[in-house]
Amino acid sequence: MRYINSLLRKKWFQLLVTLILAIVLFAYVTGTTGTVRSSKSQQNELITTQTTEINVPVNVNMNENKYYVSGVPQTIKVKITGPSGLITAAQDSQTIRATVNLEKPKIGSQNVVCVVINSFC
Repeated sequence: MRYINSLLRKKWFQLLVTLILAIVLFAYVTGTTGTVRSSKSQQNELITTQTTEINVPVNVNMNENKYYVSGVPQTIKVKITGPSGLITAAQDSQTIRATVNLEKPKIGSQNVVCVVINSFC
């Protein structure tokens, strides 16, 4: 016990213990930070992805004085997939719209196909 007390009071022993603790603390912090930076794929797995269908009203752009359009539905079903927070926001704000552009139509029947990618603004 006497030997330990005399050892603890020596300045070189205190410096050695401090150096060892600093190295251990540095290694711990560096190892933890490196793990967090390299785990971006794990963070992506934590975000829940949701798929839902919502009914969206259809808007028709055309010259109503010159042309007659029939067969356009009032609403269409839109399937959206993404993080659940963005899906909920899109449903609540109703920012998704469907528009059929018939400004310069051809004569006869027309088929309209709508594909929307990245509709969140």
